[in-house]
Formats: sequence, structure tokens, C-alpha cells
Amino acid sequence: MLHHCQAKSLDDIYLEDIPHIIHPATAVHDLEDTALPNRIIQEWNLPQGYTQFVSRYHQFHHQRPWLAYRDTLDDIRYGKIVLLRKDITGNAGPGVISNGNLRNDLPLSLFTRLRDIISRQLKRPGYYVRSTTPAQHAQSTKTINSKAAGRLLAAGGLYNGNVEGFRHTAEQLGGEAVEGYDQVLNETTSGMLVAAASLLVIRNPRSADELTSYLGKYKKAHVLLDDMNV
Repeated sequence: MLHHCQAKSLDDIYLEDIPHIIHPATAVHDLEDTALPNRIIQEWNLPQGYTQFVSRYHQFHHQRPWLAYRDTLDDIRYGKIVLLRKDITGNAGPGVISNGNLRNDLPLSLFTRLRDIISRQLKRPGYYVRSTTPAQHAQSTKTINSKAAGRLLAAGGLYNGNVEGFRHTAEQLGGEAVEGYDQVLNETTSGMLVAAASLLVIRNPRSADELTSYLGKYKKAHVLLDDMNV
């Protein structure tokens, strides 16, 4: 009744699996017919997951597919693949534990892996599902950062001479970005643009008309350098 068993890689075995492992010699005996030439394989009667291991070898044995079963059987013989009985009440032959200890007749790789699992008490990792609902304090942090981003955009608008463009970016950010922007740049604080204009003239001299065109707008309205001579 092999379909009541499950095939697993040795790397996927943990502490809770050990009592269910079928001795490799028993597993090989039960599956040896699958490696016979021209054997008709009844996949429904194979251990669950077994054909996935067999398929890895099919690419090497296009003309003689039964050899893929032979190679998989060798992996069981040497302990690289193990069979687990899903129903421990059934008579599935000897396991890998005898009198509370690992059997001495196990393949070396299997014996070493199981001994390491037992000594370290390695259990199968649980799966953690992260909550999709953000914590309230995280939302507060987002709001603060949004407002701070608005202030930085205002400073960038001053420095780069693109007040209107940077404010549009703040509007796209949403949240409190516009509020932070307006804390730095509004009708009462826009006088700082004059100082910024002076710095820009020193750094990259422009005509007064050019300065007026890119520093003389606030919220799409001329509010600052109109009719001002620099």
C-alpha cells in the first residue's frame, strides 16, 4: 500500500518525521519492481511525491525511462530520499528507531542527518502570516514623514528655482506633504525667495526677467518679484 506513504528529500526531514520513516531497505524492497525494464508503472499506487523525484532523472533517460526509476530507487537505498508512512497504525515494516535509538544499519548519510536532527531538536519551521493591517503608531510615522517631505520639497523648490513644480510634487505625495510645504513656502514666508534669488544670481547669473519668471509664482499666481528690479 505504497500510496499511503509519502516520499521526501532527506533535507526536508525534521524531528517530528523520524517516527514515521520507513527503513530504507524495506522501502527499496517495496519499490524494486518499478526499476524493471518495460515495467508498466501504476503511478497512483506509488508513494505521494515519488514521481516528482523520478521526473528529475527523465531528462537523462529519454530512450529508457525505467532507468529514471532505478536512479530514484538508488537515492532511497542511500538515504537521500526517505519514505514516511502517513498512518503509523499500519504494518509498514521496521522504521529507523530501535529501542529508542537510531538503528546502526542505516545508510551513513541518513544516520548522520537524523542524529543531527535529534541532537539539535530540529522541528519543522512554522509559517508566519504577516498582518495586512498596519499598526497605529506606524501610521503616525507615515504622517510625520509626509509633512517632513513637504518641507524638503519646499526647500528644494527654493534652491532649484522651481517652486511651482516642487509644490505639484508635494500635491502628488498627498497626506500632509502639502501642509509641510506650505509651512515653509506661503504668502508670509515667500520673502525668503528674494534671498534665494540673490544666491542664485551669484551662483548662476540670470536676467531679472528670468528670475521673475521662475521665482515670481506661488500657487500659480504672481506674488513676489513682479515689477521688481534686481
